[in-house]
Amino acid sequence: MKKLLAFLLCFVMCLGFAGCGNNSKKYLDHRHSDLYPGDVCDKCNSICKKNWKLLNGIGNYIIMGTKEGHLIEFYDNISLNYIYINEDFDPGFVKYVYIAPEVTEIPSEAFDNSNLQYVVLSDGLKIIGDGAFVGCKELKEITLPESLIKIGKSAFAYTPIKSIKLGSNLLEIGPRAFAKTNISSISVPDSVEAIGKEAFADSKLEDIYIGKGVKHIGAKAFSGCHKKLKVTFEETENWFVQNEYHAAINIDKSAILRKKDAGQLFLSKYCAYDWYRNI
Repeated sequence: MKKLLAFLLCFVMCLGFAGCGNNSKKYLDHRHSDLYPGDVCDKCNSICKKNWKLLNGIGNYIIMGTKEGHLIEFYDNISLNYIYINEDFDPGFVKYVYIAPEVTEIPSEAFDNSNLQYVVLSDGLKIIGDGAFVGCKELKEITLPESLIKIGKSAFAYTPIKSIKLGSNLLEIGPRAFAKTNISSISVPDSVEAIGKEAFADSKLEDIYIGKGVKHIGAKAFSGCHKKLKVTFEETENWFVQNEYHAAINIDKSAILRKKDAGQLFLSKYCAYDWYRNI
């Protein structure tokens, strides 16, 4: 009987945690732009704490209070800078963020080391600044918009993100952008031209596809990744590395054609060197 009760208790707790994760997203599937401070949303039961969008204050943003923490909706670029000098903002309470299509850039360190769990990035966003989400220990998933062209240095480093899809307009992945994440597989689209130094260092990466537009891969881009890392190159010719004496060393095409061998070149022999491709 005790074993049965223990099992039932564990089962109920698991259902509760699963439900909590699903319910938390309900705050992000609708907007709160018509609510005044003190108003309660009839869809998610959150409470409006501040609405600068409605009151035409400096920076168009909305702060909603939920059971788990704050939801913040940003409707212009200035709001992402202004809110940090507002006494109502506490990064420790930020759980959910909505970025409207009018926002084109998330500034550096915008949400670094916060308790952010879920974020919606609308199509229209072009740049994610350096360290924008670095150290967000509860951020396990995020969807990047097709409009994004640059991911800054350490933008998602030290987060538990497991997977991410890169859009077809992305041009640059900054240094350490996804370092120390749980990403195991990724496809770098043909639009990307540069992968920064240590971009995926010490991540869980096992498999990567490198699109035909890439012409520079920074040193140690995949250092510390899975020991059996597999790398697939769309373009296998004209690759070379530049050593510490700035001397160019051509890379054997046959090695690049073999996924596991290419992975080992990144992990060991040419790990510390910058990779380039003549176009």
